Amino acid sequence: MDVPFPFDAEQAPESLRVGYLKGAFKEDYDNQAADQETLDVLRRLGVDLEPVAWDVDVPVDALLNTLDVEAAAAFDELTRSGGIDKMVRQGEDTWPNVFRTARFVPAVEHVQMDRLRVDLMEQAHAVMQDLDVLVSPSFGGNTLGITNLTGHPCVCLPNALRPVEEGPDVRRQPGSISFVAPLYRDHTALTLAHAVQQETDIHTRRPPIR
Repeated sequence: MDVPFPFDAEQAPESLRVGYLKGAFKEDYDNQAADQETLDVLRRLGVDLEPVAWDVDVPVDALLNTLDVEAAAAFDELTRSGGIDKMVRQGEDTWPNVFRTARFVPAVEHVQMDRLRVDLMEQAHAVMQDLDVLVSPSFGGNTLGITNLTGHPCVCLPNALRPVEEGPDVRRQPGSISFVAPLYRDHTALTLAHAVQQETDIHTRRPPIR
């Protein structure tokens, strides 16, 4: 498809129709404070945040198994050659073991999951069709699983560097918030992300080099 990319760095963020997963932001999670600060930045930019929800009735977590099968197919040669046995991480939920176990998913079940995946795509599209951007916690509201399955473009915007230990050379863990756009409209999520980064500096920070 010859899809245009009309990104405009000068577009006013208040001109975008922006929804946010209000319920997900109310939950207790590690990056909640930073996410709330980002929502405040959006409001200061004049963005009218509309409460929305992923109104889907499909078992998203179960459908992620289709991604495991697709990954196993992509790396089939590596699995058959024994190359995955040389990979460092070999735990239960690591990629080498995903590649091995995904080979045992029955073909009929995979087809059924793909049918449900189409249902999910249609339901997610219904949520997004009246929005330019949907704002979500990066690891909340089922957004990560949904967008992995539907293909909706998603910008994970860094918005935190949380201390993970005490001391003069304290290590920090990055946090992010996600901006999701309708299909083939990547530019709207990028426009909002760009506007936020003009008002913040997290993305400019770097870890110390010893």
